[in-house]
Amino acid sequence: MDMKSKKPSMFILLLLLCLITACSGAAPAEESVPPTNTPIIELPTEKPQEEPAWVTFPGAKTVTDMVFDDEGNLWAVGVMGVYKLDLINQHQEAIAIEHGLTIFNIDSVALAKDGSIWIGGKTGGVAQFDGEMWTPYTVEDGLAQNYVESIAATSDGAVWFSTFENDGGVSRYDGDTWITYSEDDGLADKYIMDIAITSDDNLWFGTYASGVSFFDGDKWITYTSDDGLAQNWTISVTSEPDGTLWVGTLDKGVSSFDGSNWITYTESDGLLDDTVNSIAVAPDGTVWFATNIGVSSFDGTTWTTFTQEDGLANNNVGSVIVGPNEALWFGTINGISRYIQQ
Repeated sequence: MDMKSKKPSMFILLLLLCLITACSGAAPAEESVPPTNTPIIELPTEKPQEEPAWVTFPGAKTVTDMVFDDEGNLWAVGVMGVYKLDLINQHQEAIAIEHGLTIFNIDSVALAKDGSIWIGGKTGGVAQFDGEMWTPYTVEDGLAQNYVESIAATSDGAVWFSTFENDGGVSRYDGDTWITYSEDDGLADKYIMDIAITSDDNLWFGTYASGVSFFDGDKWITYTSDDGLAQNWTISVTSEPDGTLWVGTLDKGVSSFDGSNWITYTESDGLLDDTVNSIAVAPDGTVWFATNIGVSSFDGTTWTTFTQEDGLANNNVGSVIVGPNEALWFGTINGISRYIQQ
């Protein structure tokens, strides 16, 4: 198959199945139970490298999101479930319903200020892991909808959830109170694809087909293609420390916004593919883009491309994050790859 074809990746196809999945109804929440020991999968032994090093960690499949916890463990999620990679002791846990997990077709994971792990999926709402037990939350508790596409945590301890169903929006939970924001409040769309937190705890929301919405806790501002955004279907959003916003679109490339001006980059500029599933900003300012056919990096001047030929586990990349020691981590449909540039 032509790798440059514009057929949507399985990540996009999964998103397009949302309406069918939503109509089937969410699985009822079950009481939390303590997790049990899970199978240990041996990870590759790492050796010191003097050159840029790629290492692939097998086991996790169809990875859509990742996060590191406070102990340095990597949590990866996808439609196949939840995986915890203990990089210090070199083993991996596959976590499933028998361990207290009640979320299915998982899309998102985030680390809260208190150190707890939150996950959300297409059915079942969200669940919080405090290190010992999973606790589920659904619409019955105050969540806007049980289909949760993205999760983000602010420094004040609150956790934000973007939903992807009729009459949805975004919900905020501070440990005691749930608050939901919808189109009536100023949000651009009821279908929210991604959430970005700025350095000062303001929020950006990428939407299904209505651009991006900014919220500072008081007022809402929405930007669309009429303002300079590449496309209104915005599937990934990330904020740099200086406040610069990066927005990945379904098939029109990526746009940056400095608060005044929009700049769009596409394949013609050096971006590997115009569908951008995930974005991360490295400490040196380089921006990394996960696409359907590999990853691209941009340092403000030069574009660089990485694929399976370089060491990436698979070219279909659903998530990219920056980990300890400034390493880049890529979640693919066939494992997780770590890249260290020396």
